[in-house]
Amino acid sequence: FRSLARVVYSGHPREYGVPCLHRLYAQTQLSTVLAGRTAIRMEIPRKPKPPELNSEQIDYLTKTVFLQKNDLVKADIAFVFGGRHPALGECAFDVFKRGLCDRILIAGGYNSKVQLPEYWNYGEVAESVGVKTQLIGLGVPEELIITEDKSLNSLENVLFAKRIFDFAKIKSIILVTKSFVTGRHYRTLIRHLPNTIRIQHSTYDTPGINRDNWHCCESTRALVWGEYLRLLEYGNKGDIEPLNGLCPT
Repeated sequence: FRSLARVVYSGHPREYGVPCLHRLYAQTQLSTVLAGRTAIRMEIPRKPKPPELNSEQIDYLTKTVFLQKNDLVKADIAFVFGGRHPALGECAFDVFKRGLCDRILIAGGYNSKVQLPEYWNYGEVAESVGVKTQLIGLGVPEELIITEDKSLNSLENVLFAKRIFDFAKIKSIILVTKSFVTGRHYRTLIRHLPNTIRIQHSTYDTPGINRDNWHCCESTRALVWGEYLRLLEYGNKGDIEPLNGLCPT
């Protein structure tokens, strides 16, 4: 499944007839250098200005950033990436109540530098603790929830989770996250977990952006373009599985 998933979920832009996306990435790196930063540690804004995109490029970015849709089957555990949106816990609960996982692992700490959103009702606690509280309130038994409460980004979500959970003992995961970061989170997992693990995804849409409408306005195009740049940059750094490494031969 893993090798098949890598072919279906991803691919080099040239396979979709859009090699110019990598040239645009190189131009972004050059602009970063000229701005006094370094290409080795490129800083990518949350919403960088996107280029004009044709229909072929839109299709490629949708498949790469959002991944293909998948039909879920029973997994050993749900892996919930940190976040504070209530839909995150609701999505994890939906997976659980449908009998698609036996346990839920939530990764995410507390970052005092990030302002708490109005919809977060759990105070100054780790994201994993807040989501756990939400899940218990929805009816998930506490003993079936595992929390990692130190990580502050998606890479740490995975690396720190490995310290408290033995992934060598499981065969399958359903990753739970918001839709427009699915590709990055999927590639983080396959980079750092055993390649014998089957990985599926269950996602939720945040207001105003989904796989069908993201290209319709400047703001959401910028979000997805930023995600694509992060896939390239983090892949180059080794933090996630690189896009080129996912190409079929």
